[in-house]
Amino acid sequence: MLRLLILVSCVSAAFGQDPRQSHQAAAERECGRITATIEKYLGPKFKGPVAVKVVTKQWMVAFARKQEEEFTPPAIAAATERYMKRLRQIPADYDLMAKTFEMLESGIAGLYDPVSKTYFVSREVGGPGSPMFTITATHELVHAYRDVDKDYHQRVLRSVYYDYDWAFAVMCVVEGDAWMLGEGIGRAHFSNRKGAQGPASELMLRRYAKQAQQVSRFMYKSVEKPPLNGYPRAITESLIGRYAAGLVLAAAVFEKGGKQALERAYDRPPRSMEQVLHPAKYLAKIPDEPVVFYGGDPAPALGPGWRVSLVNTFGEFDARVFFTTALKDRRKAAAIAAGWDGGRVWFCEKEGATPFVGMMTTWDTEADAREFGRAWADWASIRDRPASSAAIAEGQSATTTHYKIKTSDGFVVVRVKGRDVVIADGVPGGRARRVLDKMAGARRAERKPDAKPPA
Repeated sequence: MLRLLILVSCVSAAFGQDPRQSHQAAAERECGRITATIEKYLGPKFKGPVAVKVVTKQWMVAFARKQEEEFTPPAIAAATERYMKRLRQIPADYDLMAKTFEMLESGIAGLYDPVSKTYFVSREVGGPGSPMFTITATHELVHAYRDVDKDYHQRVLRSVYYDYDWAFAVMCVVEGDAWMLGEGIGRAHFSNRKGAQGPASELMLRRYAKQAQQVSRFMYKSVEKPPLNGYPRAITESLIGRYAAGLVLAAAVFEKGGKQALERAYDRPPRSMEQVLHPAKYLAKIPDEPVVFYGGDPAPALGPGWRVSLVNTFGEFDARVFFTTALKDRRKAAAIAAGWDGGRVWFCEKEGATPFVGMMTTWDTEADAREFGRAWADWASIRDRPASSAAIAEGQSATTTHYKIKTSDGFVVVRVKGRDVVIADGVPGGRARRVLDKMAGARRAERKPDAKPPA
């Protein structure tokens, strides 16, 4: 969810007391100047002026929420909320949609809507010509520039429901590119706005690329401070991640091939969040491609009445966010998630029963698999009670390790075999083996290097 928004958490400037019409006219004039600066550096591409509309943050959030509700089927939104509650990512009484948009209202600065081809800018972001207005407008106008001949908005909408990891990787290209160019071109534009001989866009971008890792860490740190620390980390980490991880990827792409490489990334985007989080795996001559799973639906093995409510990719970023929420330790979570090579998750429900979460994952090494499998078992043993009150029953053969934990959600069984980890979380008694075997039997294949979300 939340595909259209750019979060700027440090908004503090205001437009002042000028009449609204002068705000609108000034914003249009300044966005026209910024458009010219973008074309001067990236090359002519805009077919005409981008529509600009000055609105309040409240209006913008309401618009974004309406878009989200139109794009996301209600059943998917409701099942996503239940899935996140089942895995303790959000509290049991949490209204996911309402709270997420409440959080956004404190920080939203602007958004480009690819459907109406309009840039909406918050009245509170700062007057035209101010640093915040300039950088925010440049970011969003880069989205408009790329949208002239790219269809990634539609591609993401189509892929998000069956492979969110892939869709999120594309989002990172889109947001990382716009963030970096927004900062680089935007700062150059601001310094030259009144005729001063400030640094050119290329120089500013090269400087900013060197700072990408530091800026990314700062963005992640923002979730630990007000107002973001008042919301579940699963939400804030996912929101910040597309910008923080996207910026690091964009900087790596730019440093290797310049602005032309950023353009090409839209034609050959990363195929997984693993490639975003580790840019070298994306930029290598032979990229590290993800394993994709097909089939393996565990519902029939669970028994009569069970149905799959959600099925999607469980990627490296998902694992990071999951364990960051569970452990409150981003570094440890990143270490557990490292080595991911592919994953699928099923969320199954039956009336009157605790929902079931099934997962099939594969890893780069057997050590990576063992670390992930043990981490899930450890979390299951303590998620509803003190660590001392839950026991992990461990079984081991020459090739396979099993963990079995009794929880308030039912039995959790983790099977680690070679580089594969299969998880049955909340499996009905006596059905663990057939459920694990069903998921483990999913077909697998590596994604093709030239693949991109289907149009």
